Formats: sequence, structure tokens, C-alpha cells
Amino acid sequence: MSKTTKAVLLSAFIMPGAGHFFLKRNVTGALFLVVSLVCLYVIVAAAIAISQEISARILSGDIPLDIPGIQEAISNQRSGAAFQDANGAGLLLMGIWLLGILDAFRVGRFQSPGESGRSPRNPTEESHQG
Repeated sequence: MSKTTKAVLLSAFIMPGAGHFFLKRNVTGALFLVVSLVCLYVIVAAAIAISQEISARILSGDIPLDIPGIQEAISNQRSGAAFQDANGAGLLLMGIWLLGILDAFRVGRFQSPGESGRSPRNPTEESHQG
């Protein structure tokens, strides 16, 4: 597997910036990683805030303790500020993730311009295989 492919797969399936760390581009990798972690923090914090608000309303009796009532309360939360923050952070995270994949591909190709995806062969072996 080529170095470019490994970097792209790391960025795609592990975390944005992982492929850059593999390619020894630590500053760029750290930038992608920090932005991604901030986005994840905003998403998780918003989810916790929404769930705490709904659970407090359930305990106070404003929301009935049944599935349709809870689903309706969750649907009503989609217009709140916490949901808007999480939505924006989610979109930013998707953009950063895609940008990280594309940039890992670009950097990998730049570092290995002759890389074709196959493992390099020893030129002396090719001359003996007839």
C-alpha cells in the first residue's frame, strides 16, 4: 500500500490530521486535529445541554414520561441556540474532515510524485524475469 493511500485512509477513518502526522506534517496535522476536536466538543456540549434541559422538564412534569412526548420535546429543541451551534459545528467538522482527506492526498502525492500505488520493484529483478 502506498504512503499516499495510507495517509488518506488515516485521515478518512481515524481523524482529520492523522494522515498528516503519518506524512510528518505535524503542524498541519495538529491544526486539523484541534479544529476537529473543538467541533466535537461543541457538538457534545450541545447534546448534553439539550438532554439536561429535557430531563429537567421531564422531572418537573412539563413533559410526560412517554416516548411521543419526549420525541416532541426533542423536535422542539431544534430551534434552540444549542442545536444551532451543534449544527454549525457539525457542518464545519464535515468540511474539515473532507479537506483533511483531500490535503493528505495532495501532500502524499507531492512527497512521492512517482508513486503509482504499486510496490516498487527492484530493477535488477525485472531484467532477470524474461
